[in-house]
Order: sequence, then C-alpha cells, then structure tokens
Amino acid sequence: REMLGLYVSDHPLSGMQSILASLCEMSIAHLIDRAANMPDGQQVTVAGLITNVDRRVSKKGNPWAIVTIEDLESSIQCMFFGKVYEAAAPELAVDTVVQIRGQVEKRDETVSMRATEFNVPTLEAQDEKPVTIMLPPIALDQSHVQQLGQILSNHPGPCEVKLALMDDKGNAKVLTFGDRFRVRRDTSLFAEIKILFGPSSLPLG
Repeated sequence: REMLGLYVSDHPLSGMQSILASLCEMSIAHLIDRAANMPDGQQVTVAGLITNVDRRVSKKGNPWAIVTIEDLESSIQCMFFGKVYEAAAPELAVDTVVQIRGQVEKRDETVSMRATEFNVPTLEAQDEKPVTIMLPPIALDQSHVQQLGQILSNHPGPCEVKLALMDDKGNAKVLTFGDRFRVRRDTSLFAEIKILFGPSSLPLG
C-alpha cells in the first residue's frame, strides 16, 4: 500500500462494515461532508484503522500526536494532546482499529478532530453482539414502535435486540425483543435506527 498508494488485495477493513457502523455515529466521509454545518466544538464519534502516527513534542516539551484514521470511504487527522495522548499513546499504532470521540475542527477547507476519548474495541464476535437501542419512554409512541418493528424485520440476522428505556435519572429498564426480531448488524440498520430516533439511540461500542 505504501508504494502504490492503494491496497492490492482487499482493504484491511473489508467485511467489517457492520462492526464499524456499530462503533461510530457517522462515517468519516459523512463527517467531512457535514462539518460545515456543525457548530464549533461539536463532539462526534468515528471509527477506523490507524494508517499513520506522527508523534511530536510541543515547544513546552509536551508530547502530542497527529493520528490519521481511515475507514472504507475516507480518512481524517485526529490530534491527541495532554492526558488524552498520555492514555492513548501505547496503543497508537498503525493498523490498529480504533474508536475515537472528539471535537470537530475546521480550518480553511480542512476538517480534523481533537480527540477527547479513545478506545480500542474488542472485535471478536462483534457480529453476534446484541444491538441495544437507548430511548426515553416518550419516544415510544405507536407510530415509532411500528416503524422500528418494520426496520428490524427488514434486517434479519443472528443478533438479539434489546431496548433500554432511560428515565430522567439515567436508570434503564431493559426489554428484550423476541427471536422474530433478531437482526444482522450492518450499516443500513444502524443508519435507519439513528434516522428514526437520533444518533444517541445507539451508544458507543
């Protein structure tokens, strides 16, 4: 890849679309497209493969890094400073799949992120992991329930679906859907749920 600028065989993330979708709020390409309409400092979660780590030291002697993250569509540079860098430094390595939450930064026509949270997810058996949808009870009117049932029916698969109903104090009552509503974890499923209930309905990891 370094010599040709492209992957001769499949992309290293090929076949992991559903895993990446479960780890992020939006793809990197979607983030870049929407960045102009986002308020300064908006926090977004992305996921992808580290393709470059440029470790630096500030004039004050503080270490930091510019880390390039790539998914199946695009790439973005994420800046790591201070305690976030210190915590992440040992795991910042090329070819590591990571989940990063950070502030969107726009300068001229360039979009980057300033990392605030960093995670190396466990990828084994991710495709079988239950899908948990988090909602306030007020979101579950009859129309939304019918639409959710239709979305789940359109994505049959092996994964159990759980519904976490959150009260004002952050406590959750968890309901489990029957086997008729088991789903396959994929990008389109997560996108449809987020369109119906908003991006916070599918939590990190």
